[in-house]
Amino acid sequence: MVPEVTILGERTAELTLPGGCPICQGDVQLRMSPDGAHTFCAACHVITKAKVAFGQDGVVLTPARPAEA
Repeated sequence: MVPEVTILGERTAELTLPGGCPICQGDVQLRMSPDGAHTFCAACHVITKAKVAFGQDGVVLTPARPAEA
């Protein structure tokens, strides 16, 4: 499944990743901007800074360790 990307500005985009929450496996909102990638899970309300990569199956999120956030 390819997520729908919403363009929020010239340099900011947002998309939903089904099952992307590293804590509860809920859907997460991913916002990418020049400041980096940030996620928000509506199910467990966790906000994280994440590393984003493109893998064989699509977008891959790696949550930042607390020291990196």
